[in-house]
Amino acid sequence: MYDPAKPDAGVLAAVADAIGTILVSVTEVDHDDIDRVTELLDEAQGHVQDSAGDRIRHALDLLAPLLLRCEECGEQKPDVGVMPDPFSTALYPDEPDHRQMPLCPPCATKRFEDS
Repeated sequence: MYDPAKPDAGVLAAVADAIGTILVSVTEVDHDDIDRVTELLDEAQGHVQDSAGDRIRHALDLLAPLLLRCEECGEQKPDVGVMPDPFSTALYPDEPDHRQMPLCPPCATKRFEDS
């Protein structure tokens, strides 16, 4: 929906772009209230991406302490998951009990490739 690292991507950016397209199209209309209409659409476009995006970014910041920390790189990211150690799993696939560890996908891949 919204990625703080790429604010121009995602659902909110698409909605803002759609409003922008409508805004450009509406400017061609000959109507007494067209200036007010374009002003309202311009404000709506800004609120979608900026105001809603800021609120989502703030909510994500508040939730960050709940995210797992990758055991390899040490980063707290939403894609960190607890999984059997890819290193030992690759080396000893018949062993039933592998250590569970929180890893992000790039670190899990690297541990697997290092095996």
